[in-house]
Amino acid sequence: MRKMTIRFACRCGKKMKTSDDKIGKKVLCPSCGSPVVVPDSNTVAVETLTPSAAPGIGASDIASDLLRSTATDSPPTKKTGRRKQFGFDEGTEGESVVSTYETIRYFSVSFVPAVLVSIGVVLAAYWVSSALIGGAEKPPDLGYVSGTIRLDDKPLIGATVSFEPRTSRDREDIHRLAPAEGRTDENGTYVLHYTRDYDGAPVGKNVVKISAHARATGRQLIPHRYNGESTLIRDVESGSNTFDFDLRSDPPE
Repeated sequence: MRKMTIRFACRCGKKMKTSDDKIGKKVLCPSCGSPVVVPDSNTVAVETLTPSAAPGIGASDIASDLLRSTATDSPPTKKTGRRKQFGFDEGTEGESVVSTYETIRYFSVSFVPAVLVSIGVVLAAYWVSSALIGGAEKPPDLGYVSGTIRLDDKPLIGATVSFEPRTSRDREDIHRLAPAEGRTDENGTYVLHYTRDYDGAPVGKNVVKISAHARATGRQLIPHRYNGESTLIRDVESGSNTFDFDLRSDPPE
């Protein structure tokens, strides 16, 4: 079926034309950019200029009018050409059919890749900085430490044991060394951890402190000589160390 041309005008006064398959659709005015609904019939009269119908108008004037009328059929401008690149429907006047789908597609193609790249750069920078910070401080020489703790000849369950370094064989600044800690299981067995990533205790002399609290009252169950002012001293060697402790309760008063 042969397409017919619909002629209409924007409210800004710009005259436009398009094919009848766009009736009821919105097109953009090439002059002001406003959306205009294509009517179902011509709303602008077709002007025909001939020498007989327009006396006093010369051939050169007619040629000028023809040139102006054909100017609207020129190829799309750079702006309208970009719209066509992203899937918009181009009309004979360079207008674009506006739809929600096309708008979403335009922004997706234009902005989503840039956002994803930015997120990737931020995550990569965070990973690199975390790796540098986490690996900047190396642990001291550590010895693997494990053992069993008993109180009055029974396994001490749920007790906290810490080794606080007092001398170091590889560092002069003893205050920078952190204590190693562990917790006894149902058999009274413990393993020391210097940090979350490293097992063991600093090599050298360590003061050992052991504590356990009653669940109901929070009262300390271990005599003061084993925790507050502990007299327990152990010398941690490189490699594997086993330190067992047999504790005794205070005699009743």
